[in-house]
Amino acid sequence: MNKSNKFSPEVRERAVRLVQEHRGEYASTWAAIESIAPKIGCVPQTLHEWVKRAQVDTGARAGVTTAERAAHQGSRARGQGAAPGQRDPEAGQCVFRPGGARPPLEVVVRFIDQHHDRFGVEPICTALQIAPSRYWREAARRRNPAQCPARHQRDAALAPEIERVWTSNLKVYGADKVWKQLAREGVACGALHR
Repeated sequence: MNKSNKFSPEVRERAVRLVQEHRGEYASTWAAIESIAPKIGCVPQTLHEWVKRAQVDTGARAGVTTAERAAHQGSRARGQGAAPGQRDPEAGQCVFRPGGARPPLEVVVRFIDQHHDRFGVEPICTALQIAPSRYWREAARRRNPAQCPARHQRDAALAPEIERVWTSNLKVYGADKVWKQLAREGVACGALHR
């Protein structure tokens, strides 16, 4: 059970109202939250989340409001308009595959490339929680590989050599043996850390 659910909506609203009304009496909002939270019976982090949610709902902070979230969840339950990266039951497909907290950058960039004409880069980046500058930097690097960091350029140059050694040794060599073979051939590929 989520601990914040043990509090009724009225208690949450009252706690947020107390923080807003008494904010001026404290050095910071956090100081007000730390003072008021024990009186409500919750930890300061929980009250801080309630305050942030109230700010989003009133438009004082950017984000998805509670009403929008509920509408989105309702439409997803009916199979209408799944968000990018979510399962679309009617189409029977997923944009991103499982495998981590967030999809690899290459997948995100490819998705933005495919949909930026329809939705725009910034709204997609907001939905995917990626900085637009990160997308633009990757796009610039794809146009001009010389803008990539030296390590990426070196890795790209070494990849065919590593592949060649691995393949010529029946694909059984691990990193240590590939590194040693490249060193025997005079190909410098970094230090092997132990």
